[in-house]
Amino acid sequence: MEKTIQIDGKPVKFKTGASFARIFKSQFGYDILTVIMPVISETLQNIDSMLEDMNNIKPSDVGNALEGVYSLELIDIQNMIWSMAKLADKDIPEPILWEEQFDEFPVFDIMKELLEILIPSLVTKKKYLMIKNMTTPKQK
Repeated sequence: MEKTIQIDGKPVKFKTGASFARIFKSQFGYDILTVIMPVISETLQNIDSMLEDMNNIKPSDVGNALEGVYSLELIDIQNMIWSMAKLADKDIPEPILWEEQFDEFPVFDIMKELLEILIPSLVTKKKYLMIKNMTTPKQK
């Protein structure tokens, strides 16, 4: 999946797919699952309270739940963001040089935007639709 978002007024393309994990490990030397599995576990714990009232869950609630994940380091999020950008554009520079081109780089805001393409790359379509249905407000 692909998505283009604005970072510091510049359009930046991101992509997820099978090689996302390989790009991540090749660049940073550790497996993305060591980051993602604790995040999923802690996020699900934070989502419990949201599930009490399924009709009022908004996609931003899931992003807010991620902010309560304490096993995740900021650099891990930056590494995921860079890896998705690298998959979309093979010509982007190394992470530090790439990030330096932006005066503003709101990591949490960027990651919230990218969850839309990250989650479907990690689970089956059926599970993704279940997650999406849980986090999409019900229309009356």
